[in-house]
Amino acid sequence: MHINGNPVLVAIDTTVRFRSAVVLKDQTAKSLYKGIDKITRTYNSAGFTIKEIVSDQQFKALMDAVKDEMNVDTDHTPTGDHQKGSEQCIRT
Repeated sequence: MHINGNPVLVAIDTTVRFRSAVVLKDQTAKSLYKGIDKITRTYNSAGFTIKEIVSDQQFKALMDAVKDEMNVDTDHTPTGDHQKGSEQCIRT
């Protein structure tokens, strides 16, 4: 997603439906990882533990590092599809 030309990482929790949006410097793996880390830290500081991240195929290569370093299971939508919860969140 982009807002005023800036890339934004959007996430929505399936438990409490908390929405997160992190403005990214660019769409490199490093920036995306930092965005995921920022969202994860927000949840952890509130006492929540993230157990699984479901993402679009765009993030598939990055998710191995997330799984290994953050101890989070990952799953991906099929090629050409988008993660429905986040897509719906963006439209509302």
